[in-house]
Amino acid sequence: GGQETCNILELGAGQAGLAGLALASASNSLNNMKSLQLVLTDGHPKCVENNRVCSTLVPQRNDVINNIDSQLLVWDSSAKGAEECQRIVRECRKSSLEQSSDEGLFHVCLASDCVHFQEFHDGLFATIARTLTVGGIALLCQPRRGSSLANFMTLIDAVNTTSTSNDMPLFQMNMMEDFHPKVSKMHRSLQSKTATSSCYDPNWHRPLLLVMTKLRSFDEDIDGEIARKFVKTHNAVI
Repeated sequence: GGQETCNILELGAGQAGLAGLALASASNSLNNMKSLQLVLTDGHPKCVENNRVCSTLVPQRNDVINNIDSQLLVWDSSAKGAEECQRIVRECRKSSLEQSSDEGLFHVCLASDCVHFQEFHDGLFATIARTLTVGGIALLCQPRRGSSLANFMTLIDAVNTTSTSNDMPLFQMNMMEDFHPKVSKMHRSLQSKTATSSCYDPNWHRPLLLVMTKLRSFDEDIDGEIARKFVKTHNAVI
């Protein structure tokens, strides 16, 4: 068969699509790489246009990078959000050699500093669950930012433990504080200077890596409703 394509989705890519484009750029210098298909997404049209320009600045080896695209995608747990996720998957499938039976198509989902939008936690969660293929992983990098990261993880736990869909959790979670030696070394260095400087606050500045592995298909009616109720109840409390 043909070379398998690794489909990568970046959510909340902002003005630069830094995570996705850095990965694509680094892949150009590696040998024996799978073909990559990268889709950068954001909810703001100007970000989408800017990322289309940024993507043209990344050198593309034809044997490594199959395609880089930039698309508008708003995190929405409703039926409208489901339709938009399906549109993104359909567009990606046109260029991909991978034909998954799951509703999702992406092997990797990237999100940088996105969970602090707590009113959109259900939308972010549903978007990841809809677009990842079973066995795919989401890499979310962000600081704790008060309770925002913990609340997002609690939402995932709520779906995992409450849902009756297939009698198994939707995601496996792994929180990594020391995910890279350079980042950990910088954290320790900055923390040691806290007594003389108030600039560094780990709560707001130290990046943490949340790894989510999709274990089964996403059930719109069951999983989606649990996520929506969780956010509605939590927002009413706070």
